[in-house]
Amino acid sequence: MDDKLATIRGRLRELQAKEEGILSLPSGTQNIEATVEAALAQVRRFAKFLAQGSIVEQKELMRGFIAGITIAPSKDRGVITGYDLPALLSAAGGDARNSARRGRSR
Repeated sequence: MDDKLATIRGRLRELQAKEEGILSLPSGTQNIEATVEAALAQVRRFAKFLAQGSIVEQKELMRGFIAGITIAPSKDRGVITGYDLPALLSAAGGDARNSARRGRSR
């Protein structure tokens, strides 16, 4: 019983420290429309860049972003699983150093 209680208290301290860290982050208001437009502009630039390569080059490049593809013909469905990428885009409105640090802690 004491071991469980000690474990719960330890976990509570961890979560409280994590909450304090989250609450200490700057909470600036983001311009959602500008963020979406910047993201769409990056997608358009990426599409233009991708179109310049051969099909083999395109496949190799996309392999770096896609962890796997699962096809279920009986359900007429497919699932594309991507890799987790660090959120380092300045268009997201956050501090790149904090984003990278959060990405490593996963």
